[in-house]
Amino acid sequence: MNVLKAFIQPRGLALVAVAMLIAPSAATAQQEPLPRRTDIPADYSTVICPNEAQARRMLNEFYVAGDTWFNGQAFMRGLTATGCQQLSGPLEIRDVLARKRVISTETGIYLLYRATRPSGESVFGVVHEAGNNRHGRTPQEKWLQNYSADGVVTANTDGRTTYVCPTPDAAMAVIAAIPLLRDSERGTKVSRQTRARDAALKANKCTRGDGKYTVSNVHNHAFISLGYESGEEWTALTALDRRGLTVGLLYDSSQH
Repeated sequence: MNVLKAFIQPRGLALVAVAMLIAPSAATAQQEPLPRRTDIPADYSTVICPNEAQARRMLNEFYVAGDTWFNGQAFMRGLTATGCQQLSGPLEIRDVLARKRVISTETGIYLLYRATRPSGESVFGVVHEAGNNRHGRTPQEKWLQNYSADGVVTANTDGRTTYVCPTPDAAMAVIAAIPLLRDSERGTKVSRQTRARDAALKANKCTRGDGKYTVSNVHNHAFISLGYESGEEWTALTALDRRGLTVGLLYDSSQH
């Protein structure tokens, strides 16, 4: 009996080893590369499905081209048919199971993924690859996403006022000098805010900017009320001027 067991056991192990070589694992069967950014932030929309099969069905059947982007009506029908939901992160993409070019452009690709929540739970879903890649995570990325895709701002264009200060600290000091808006002042022109801003601009030797500046950091910000649904949105920035020198910028992102 002991001899028989000694004969069978090594042979069984050999068969298991051969089977492991033949059968592809989930990791080796997965051929799609990961996206440039593997996290899906809490403020970015994604579709999450009950399981992989429904996520795959959602992508294959209901992500189809429409007149301008994808077909919204087909998308909504897909949510009902599959039980998928339009939710958000935070998620970390672990595997890309498929990609589909829904729109015939470089940014028209959606991907089917397996991801994990912070708790470790695995989920399956679909996300717009280019949109998630370029979505801002940090304050600097978010600001650039809204106001300068290439990281360069041109002073005093498009109705937006820009001041240049000797240093980033000087720009931040101007923002810090602007008093907060009181609840009773909302919707009104608040002269004390504009007076404080003008005094701080003078004290910190900030003047109206000219030309192009490359933004390297985003700092504090302040709102100045100019009346009903009107105001200035000031942000202090670190930037390089056209000479390559580091300066402080004060950028008003409002258009009034």
